[in-house]
Amino acid sequence: RRSLLLLAVVVATWASAGHAIERLALSGSGPGDAVEWEFRVSSGRRAAEWSTIQVPQQWELAGFGSYAYGFDESTSDEVGEYRHRFNVPESWRDRRLDLVFEGVMTDAEVKLNGALAGPAHRGGFTRFRYDITELVMYGEANMIEVTVRERSRDESVNRAERDADYWVFGGIYRPVYLEARPRDAIVDVAIDAHHGGRLRVGLELEGELDRATLLARVLDQDELAVATFSEEATAGRTVFDWQVSGVKAWTAETPRLYTLEVALVKRGSTTHRRDFRFGFRTFVIDADRGLLINGQKVRLRGINRQSFWPESGRALDPAVNRRDVELLKGMNANAVRTSHYPADIEFLQACDELGLYVIAELPGWHDAYDTGVGRQIVEEMVRRDRSHPSILMWANGNEGGWNTDLDGEFARHDLQDRPVIHPDEEFGGLDTTHYLSWAELASSLDAGSRTNKVRRLLRRDLPLVLPTEILHGMWDGGHAAGLEAYWSLIRASPRGVGLFLWSFLDEAVVRTDLDGRLDTASNFAPDGIVGPHRELEGSYGAVRRIWSPVGVVGADLERGSRATVELENRFDHLDLDGVDVNWEWIELPRPGSDRVAVLANGLAHGPAVAPGSLGELSLESPPDGADALRLEFREGGRVVRQELLALASPAAPGPREHFVSGEVPRVERTPTGFLLAGGGQELRLTAAGSIATLTGDGAEIAFEGGPVPVPGPSVSRCIAARLDSSTTVDFRCGADEWVRWTVKDDGWVRVDYRFWPRGRSELVGARLLLDPLGVEGLRWLGEGRYRVWENRPASGPLGLWTKTVNDTSTGAQWGYPEFRGFHAGVRWLDLDLGSARLLVVPARDDGFLGLFEPSFVEGLAPDGQSMARFARAETVAGLSFLDSISPIGTKFHRAAELAPPSRRPHRNSVEATLWMAVVPARSAPTEP
Repeated sequence: RRSLLLLAVVVATWASAGHAIERLALSGSGPGDAVEWEFRVSSGRRAAEWSTIQVPQQWELAGFGSYAYGFDESTSDEVGEYRHRFNVPESWRDRRLDLVFEGVMTDAEVKLNGALAGPAHRGGFTRFRYDITELVMYGEANMIEVTVRERSRDESVNRAERDADYWVFGGIYRPVYLEARPRDAIVDVAIDAHHGGRLRVGLELEGELDRATLLARVLDQDELAVATFSEEATAGRTVFDWQVSGVKAWTAETPRLYTLEVALVKRGSTTHRRDFRFGFRTFVIDADRGLLINGQKVRLRGINRQSFWPESGRALDPAVNRRDVELLKGMNANAVRTSHYPADIEFLQACDELGLYVIAELPGWHDAYDTGVGRQIVEEMVRRDRSHPSILMWANGNEGGWNTDLDGEFARHDLQDRPVIHPDEEFGGLDTTHYLSWAELASSLDAGSRTNKVRRLLRRDLPLVLPTEILHGMWDGGHAAGLEAYWSLIRASPRGVGLFLWSFLDEAVVRTDLDGRLDTASNFAPDGIVGPHRELEGSYGAVRRIWSPVGVVGADLERGSRATVELENRFDHLDLDGVDVNWEWIELPRPGSDRVAVLANGLAHGPAVAPGSLGELSLESPPDGADALRLEFREGGRVVRQELLALASPAAPGPREHFVSGEVPRVERTPTGFLLAGGGQELRLTAAGSIATLTGDGAEIAFEGGPVPVPGPSVSRCIAARLDSSTTVDFRCGADEWVRWTVKDDGWVRVDYRFWPRGRSELVGARLLLDPLGVEGLRWLGEGRYRVWENRPASGPLGLWTKTVNDTSTGAQWGYPEFRGFHAGVRWLDLDLGSARLLVVPARDDGFLGLFEPSFVEGLAPDGQSMARFARAETVAGLSFLDSISPIGTKFHRAAELAPPSRRPHRNSVEATLWMAVVPARSAPTEP
């Protein structure tokens, strides 16, 4: 009878929807649905004026007070006063009520109906609450008053949180709400779920619990119960140890979540129930094998992320938090560090759901909390976040901002007893030193290096290597610059366990005091791989390719036989047969055309290949007319790699479509040089062999000269050597150097040249001198949409791309992709000059196109470290066709420090062929 009674109670408990914790929002969930409160600020803009403000929001962004960057000595000391009225449901009279703040910068003194709710809270990044059961009124409006001090009265809080390298703000910037629970209640939970099915649950219960029962059940993602438990309920804290069979483990690649439902049953009725989402996973740091998730080695492909939005500071809408996780997953990162403070709860929930490993960081930038307030903040941080499967480690501050007395505090509140690290220090078996050069990283991974020999002499174990900040980006520098070399070292070493790029986003704040200008505090805050509104930079796509879990290492695309593509499985847990492959045999667009013809397509699956192994993907043979195989690899619906494999190198272009055939090709001398005409094109050359004008179909483009060598003079010194009266003029330009111009009857002008570069330069090739004024856009067949550098590969596969003119040196910093710069694998280009278009087809696709001189944001580069080096500005003016280009550095390292010793500057001759034509401008689209 007792079993039947218990069964009846269980059924009734889970059928009931009531008795859960109830919430009453006093603010919005973010700026998008914010609620107006009364407000005034003590100084700065609109000082002493009672007005209203949206909550949550930072008051600087709402037009109050003054802006300050962290370690700026002018940091303000403003005080904001908030008032808000609210009513409490009559049904809550017998409940316990908590007033909860998710985040207030920085000190908060709270009153309810004129009485203090409790002691002032110190610290701007953690959740805190007050029991207001005895202060609240029913049947009439309640008044909440919050006094917020931007600078804390605890100087260690200011040193840890505000005297830092980021924008600092004031205000109630995360949600505020009331939470009601019964007198007999489940107050708190901590979950430790192992991948083998062991489930440890720490519960804190309160109330009169004589003869009360705790019921628990575990639901899978389909909301089916996979386990049910019953325990005697006892007030206080208790840890239960259960076993769940047949579980599916959580990893960043397989983010399978379960729900734990717990209910408190008293005298046959449910008094309280709560739900918690969690994942079964086990994380271990093994000194010999590395970082192990569920027994399998993983390498962390990570990036540092701050919580930020230009119009609202650190007040974020839930959708922004989720979008950031989607963007991180989209670049094939599998890890994130919440630098330099705890993230919003919605961000961690998205990491759980979408799959990202997290290092959750205690505030502390170069300076630490004193022990007393530090213990409070560690407890608040860990108690809120400890059950998230995504969190692998806690970081105790950053770059010296750790109080070692707090190291043991994390475990006091964390049932999982996660590892604690000190970012930028060797601690806990991990060497997390920041901003290593390539040589320093190689040395730290080499067991025979001098540093590691000293460690062995001191009888110390060699640590695993995990730089928690590296490749410091700024504008177009960093991130993917040198990343291939860095990542190769990490992958090749048994002690290399990952790295974290700095950083995810440009922290540019809207200056409501400066007409809405976006401000990055000079070069302190433009460090992201995405812009402030999440504009994708060139490095984003390059990192995505380097970190792809599907490696394309070779292909056999012979006509007449099945195509095979050799793949490497770079997942940590998944076999490649779980990857969907969309494939297409295509005909590439001809010069100036938009037409990409799909000749055959289909869906395949990757080979059954385990992590770390190679396998072959077999596909249909190429059909007649196919130029390339286009591949898209998807895992879990997400694109993890795109690839386009060409069957052959480009051939000479065929006759231009719709070209106007002119008279029989002819060459004649003119008073200033030479005229070549044919195929509807008319070419005028100087006596020294430089191009002056090119005319076709009634459109004309004026040049300033070329081709000339890079590096070398901008003025041609060639001499006409031979004139073929029908098609060609040869020019001799020096010892074993020449330029040959040929006019053809198929609508193309051909130029062949051979030069010996003058001087030493990272840029080697030839250029046509063309004024950028009047240029409006570019359409081209090449690799990726963004510019490249010698040490930063293309952001995308071979494809047809377009972009319009912008100038990122004039303040339009986030106009991506940048128009000026170098592009890889260009098969043809269509340059829009407004009244005419210039088509150019290089004979080779293994070089680079230089599109005028790369531009950078003026005045924001520290000592030129992040800028590429050029011999002279004019060496990249106009259109350059280059065999080698410049690398780029990061904020803290010059390019030479980011990779193995590179080849010496190019000393061989440059020999190439270009086909050119001028065509009319595109007509404007017809109005529907």
